[in-house]
Amino acid sequence: MPQNQIRRIGALAGMVVGLSGIPVRDSVAQGCEPIRFTTPNTGMPGGPLPQAHQWRLTLGYRYLYSDQWFVGSSEASGQAPGGRSPLIRTHTFVADVEYAVSNRLAVHAAVPFSTGKIRRVYPLYDTNLHQQTATGIGDAGVSAELWMLDPGTHQAGNFALGGGIQLPTGTNDVAGTWYAASGPVQGAADGSIQPGSGGWGFTLQGRGFVKIFARAFGYLGASYTFTPQAHSDVRWKPADSLWAIADGYSARAGLAYTLLPKAGLSLSLGGRIDGTPVHDVLGGGDKAYRRPGNVIYVDPGIALNRGKNSVDLNVPVRLHANRLKNELEQQSGSLNGGGFAKALIFLSYTRRL
Repeated sequence: MPQNQIRRIGALAGMVVGLSGIPVRDSVAQGCEPIRFTTPNTGMPGGPLPQAHQWRLTLGYRYLYSDQWFVGSSEASGQAPGGRSPLIRTHTFVADVEYAVSNRLAVHAAVPFSTGKIRRVYPLYDTNLHQQTATGIGDAGVSAELWMLDPGTHQAGNFALGGGIQLPTGTNDVAGTWYAASGPVQGAADGSIQPGSGGWGFTLQGRGFVKIFARAFGYLGASYTFTPQAHSDVRWKPADSLWAIADGYSARAGLAYTLLPKAGLSLSLGGRIDGTPVHDVLGGGDKAYRRPGNVIYVDPGIALNRGKNSVDLNVPVRLHANRLKNELEQQSGSLNGGGFAKALIFLSYTRRL
């Protein structure tokens, strides 16, 4: 294979594996795990560099299972309600459609769908595990991204800037049963499994890559979602505070390497952080209830790019988690606890049309 072709494949694979598609909203669920998955983020949708007037369809999937309870940065499942960490499981599917206006500018529209369940103990009622479930459409989004340099002449390094709008299309008040000392109480299911956030948001994002050596590229990507609304109209548990509509952020960095150029097989290894802050940049909502925190992962990935098809798999493994105190917890001195998954699974398939 000619050396220039190998370099081109390396550049493309570096983008496929290493660069997050910097989603319209890859921020926080109003639950224990500070990440809301709404667009595929295992790799750049569509793999190779964009071509003018090309359409791409990406189908993404995320799996999350949490069975550990953290107080601050320490795992402390014994301090969870009833002495047992809640068990949280979610499956999220996303359809993302991209249109390349030019070889530098692309626009996206994405619609997520999720199903989740949480099982936990209500110690004032009994010592059994009780389950809540929630299924539905999540918060859709539209976004645009511009490569700042001509991709055709800057295959050894480039960077892109973009932004998007989060639409409150997702349901955030799916009903669930809670259990008080007096018996069952009806309310909204826990925010960690709700499909939507209940509010608008807008995201600023950026990403870039640079050639390190033959067939190896460094990558970096980050996004921040601003949520101007202070809170939703849903209470985080019956007769308690309203849910804040919280900001969220995500960032990735690492190295991608084209292992088998002819087969289109690439590997990547990097780091990732997802989180939600204690205070929003805009809109307030600090007095409403939120579960702020962050999770740091080691982020290995593999990608296969053949013809018009691309498949990406990433399995971030948790290195560190920190459940921060929100303002209500700071004022009352109550425990700041939340669950974090040991690992996540991201899988996406892209077809260039």
